[in-house]
Amino acid sequence: MEFRELTAREKKLLIIFLIVVVVAVVYYFFYAPQWEKRMELEAKVEAKLQELEFSSFKLRRIKLLREEIELLEELRRAGVEFLEVGQRNRMVVDLDESALAADLELLSITPASSREEDQYLQYPVNLVLKGEYSGFLDFIKQLAEFDYLVQINSLDISSPNLSTELNLELEVAGYAFREEED
Repeated sequence: MEFRELTAREKKLLIIFLIVVVVAVVYYFFYAPQWEKRMELEAKVEAKLQELEFSSFKLRRIKLLREEIELLEELRRAGVEFLEVGQRNRMVVDLDESALAADLELLSITPASSREEDQYLQYPVNLVLKGEYSGFLDFIKQLAEFDYLVQINSLDISSPNLSTELNLELEVAGYAFREEED
């Protein structure tokens, strides 16, 4: 059977069939592999972007830590004293004595986990105090008079039953520099 002997309808169907075969071959041998490569490259790009974002986060954190270390170094050069490494107990005792001297009731004192950085340690201590407003002011003044650097990281004051007695929850952190190793 020759092409000339086919009816017009059969010729059209044959041409459509050939077009479908050509499109299928092009898709299967050319387009599909390129699509797979594109998907692989997109996955690699996504992984690299996540890696870059993580590295960027680490670099920002390092930058902030360096700025904090520089600030602490400036304070050290200006004569501000720091705790010795391992002297968290000294700070706990000083906080307890300050609360007692300020006529505050110490409801709890809880040392938190030390925060270790490259060149310094931070010793946070959580306190819950109860007393009069003037006692809180005296306590804060005494913190400023410690012979080493302390910082109040968080402070929450509440008044139960709208009385003159207040509750104070705070986190106080002391700083200690590590000895530089030669």
